[in-house]
Amino acid sequence: MSAPIHRPPPSAAADSRWVLGSILTIAAALRLYRLGSRSLWFDEVAQAAVAAETSLRAILAGVEAHHGAAPLDYLITSVMVRLSHSEWVLRLPPALWGTLSVYWLARLGRRLVSAETGIIAALLLTFSSFHIWYSQELRFYASFVLLTLIATECFLVASERNRTGLWMRYSLCLVAGLYTHYYTVLLAAFHGVYALGQSLSRSRARTPAYQRFLRFTIAALVGGVGFVPWVLFAVRYEVGNRPAIEPPPFTWELVRETLTTLSGGNPKYWPLWFAFALIGLGICTRRDSALGLMLALWVGATLPLVVLSDQLVHYFFNVRQVLFILPPYLLLVAAGVEATARAAVAVVERLSPRRDLPVATLASACLTLGLLATAIPQLPAYYRSPREDWRGAGEYLEKTIRPGDVVVLLNGGPYIKFYAPTAVRQEWRFFALKDLDAAVATRWPVRVLWTHYAYLFPEGAAIHEWIENHAAQRVDFGMQMAVYELRQPD
Repeated sequence: MSAPIHRPPPSAAADSRWVLGSILTIAAALRLYRLGSRSLWFDEVAQAAVAAETSLRAILAGVEAHHGAAPLDYLITSVMVRLSHSEWVLRLPPALWGTLSVYWLARLGRRLVSAETGIIAALLLTFSSFHIWYSQELRFYASFVLLTLIATECFLVASERNRTGLWMRYSLCLVAGLYTHYYTVLLAAFHGVYALGQSLSRSRARTPAYQRFLRFTIAALVGGVGFVPWVLFAVRYEVGNRPAIEPPPFTWELVRETLTTLSGGNPKYWPLWFAFALIGLGICTRRDSALGLMLALWVGATLPLVVLSDQLVHYFFNVRQVLFILPPYLLLVAAGVEATARAAVAVVERLSPRRDLPVATLASACLTLGLLATAIPQLPAYYRSPREDWRGAGEYLEKTIRPGDVVVLLNGGPYIKFYAPTAVRQEWRFFALKDLDAAVATRWPVRVLWTHYAYLFPEGAAIHEWIENHAAQRVDFGMQMAVYELRQPD
């Protein structure tokens, strides 16, 4: 059973609210800064294009065609895209979800360990460039992180009070999670480990503990039943249409890169963050062994399980797929920081007769600032990182193409459509290199949109060489994206 929540005195609670409010203000500012300055990139354009479809059926069909996608975040985007096509407006919900995740992590830290741990964890998440990145991206990662935190709190409250209404609320969280990201299944499994550990605990009467585990099982099954319509509509389709992508191997290098990303982004300091996380895991396990096991599996087992799933479906791995382990990881780091600070206080109090100084708070603040000093320098690199300029390429095509011009989009039509609908209406169907010869033979002006995704064609390198050899003009838009105007035949 989790330790009872410590209730601070009113003055301390007011100070805590003021600190949390300041942290949330900073978190919102970092996630809103330059939010609409850059074009949507490939995945974002794909989601926006699907969300802009005119009917619910067309939107769901578009989601079905995107590997591993679930519809809830697309439906939210469909509301936003009808308000505006502005990147700032479209990315506003992820920025909101990211800011709320900072708040919910503080709540969860307070419930599981202490108010101070919650504040430290929230502060670390605030300045995480990894989290900021996906809080500024029009995809479902930020919303999924928030839902994992809300679902976990709902689960803990339901486990503690064991009321039917609370378990129903947890079921709704699972349904929302599943309709956002399939890895909600992993989260429910980790919650199940906690529930099972609680049911086997000798510190509780057997019957109430068994009832809690039974109610968790029923709530999880209800959540699964709520996801059945999407399974029948889309997931079954994906099973028979696996992408032909080389699956990733599970290596130490992959683990180290993931830990570096979770630990502020500086490859020199991830062992320090990881050491604090191990200390925090020991603290949580000592307080509640089932809680320690749940957090250990959430943080430690997710990466190999995700890589295994990518191998099974022949899909590539990207660290964004495990973004939802960042909050519990930072929670463990924060618990380790607080425990280390308290240990330092014990030493200081033996050496100094002054016991009226807030030594524990000062020690925690110094350790936290030390960690932030390794993470904050990564933020400018994030804000300056280059992105694909689909907006620039689309606007250029819209300004330059004329009726009758031939536009070759190399299967980029569904994506550039969001920015250049005219270009899509004049698209020359492309399947192989010979289609470029046919386009030029029309003697109409020919423009080709090239992106590095075109290398996925079997003849990708040969296609690019052909275009370069026949180009009369080339306009670059960064990240190997360019619009070519081809020379007319003599």
